[in-house]
Amino acid sequence: ALVAVNAVGEIVDTVSNTVVAGIRANDIGQYDSAVDVALGNAAKAAIAGTNTTLGLIATNANLSKAQLKKVAEMAHDGMARAIRPIHTQFDGDTVFAVSMPGSAVETTTDAEAQLNSISIAGAKALELAIVDAVRSAKSVGDVVACCDWRIN
Repeated sequence: ALVAVNAVGEIVDTVSNTVVAGIRANDIGQYDSAVDVALGNAAKAAIAGTNTTLGLIATNANLSKAQLKKVAEMAHDGMARAIRPIHTQFDGDTVFAVSMPGSAVETTTDAEAQLNSISIAGAKALELAIVDAVRSAKSVGDVVACCDWRIN
């Protein structure tokens, strides 16, 4: 999975159940709950059109357009696990899926199970890629990355 992350919601490492990045609180290293901010209509509300998360799931299975649509659809589950809240009115979250030449997935029961496995793996890969992207980001100018905001 490949991802570009600029989400309104907080980024959660589901392995440790910790917030990796989010709406910065007044104290360095602390984050306000994005859900609480959204529900409270706080002054820290996002500006429409300024946030999004774009994901790409790539597989070597030879999938049809319909099958790729299903992979992308299910990958949103990975987004939902890593970003809270997800798909707000301020986000443009989307996932694309592509297949490279390789083995074909037939339209049989076994193939449906295989497509299911590919889709579930894609969702997990996207979830992990979101957390990795945020942890790997570096500060640029006045835009402070979480690695420079957190107190470790």
